[in-house]
Amino acid sequence: NTIDLNYALAQIQADTFVRQIPILDNGTPRRVYYNLREIEKDFKLSPIETGVDSIEIRFWFGYNMIDTLQCLRVYNTKKEWKGELITTSYIPNDKKALPWIATTQVQSKAPKSGWTFLINKIVKLGVITLPDANNIPDYTFATNSRSLIVEISTSKFYRLYSYDEPSYNSKKIQEAKYIEDIIHVLQDELQFKMLQKF
Repeated sequence: NTIDLNYALAQIQADTFVRQIPILDNGTPRRVYYNLREIEKDFKLSPIETGVDSIEIRFWFGYNMIDTLQCLRVYNTKKEWKGELITTSYIPNDKKALPWIATTQVQSKAPKSGWTFLINKIVKLGVITLPDANNIPDYTFATNSRSLIVEISTSKFYRLYSYDEPSYNSKKIQEAKYIEDIIHVLQDELQFKMLQKF
């Protein structure tokens, strides 16, 4: 019952800390990177881009037309896997200095088939190694799209990648299909409902 995760992580060999974030042609980070740095404050989460002791994976669900975001955290601490779903809603506020108030709700989550099953399943689907959608030729982007942002952090590396409207792209793009499958496994195993279908 070993976890395939160690094999996947071993593929990313590094003597120094490796940081992979989506960048524009001019070398600066894409907007998704800066947006996430802002959003994680509202979620009361510390950044994981400088590494964590063991491993943490964050799945950020961004919806269009609703003022609520979700973050699913799956992390290993003291050799034990844990999961939590954080839902943050933005409520309009009449104060000009602070037009929105963020309210946060946290729920513990554990997979119904066990952590080994869940981690192996999403690792096999490529959660560690999938490319950013911007690096996939023919990927279709839309404005105001729903998107999944994935962050992975270990003591050796940090990765951030995202997929807009994966179901729209999954008929012709295999990586988008993998993302769709990962989302399905997470919802099924951790029994949480996305606020909108992707």
